[in-house]
Amino acid sequence: MSFMTNTVVWASAGTGKTRKLVDVYLELLERGIDPLRIVAVTFTERAAAEMRDRIRAALYERPERWMKTIALLPAAPIST
Repeated sequence: MSFMTNTVVWASAGTGKTRKLVDVYLELLERGIDPLRIVAVTFTERAAAEMRDRIRAALYERPERWMKTIALLPAAPIST
């Protein structure tokens, strides 16, 4: 599977940027993309931590499917 795509979300505070980025991230995981190959960049450490937490929470809804991905998530490039 070889494709590149970029998603940029540019909006003011409280408009759902983190939710959108989490949705895109989860879509990429559903397509079989390795979480170590998905780069997620935010403007603050707080937003990066929140995004990682939301992704983890979504994956824990189906741990039998996502256990390997959950284990890889701490090393995934989600940062500022």
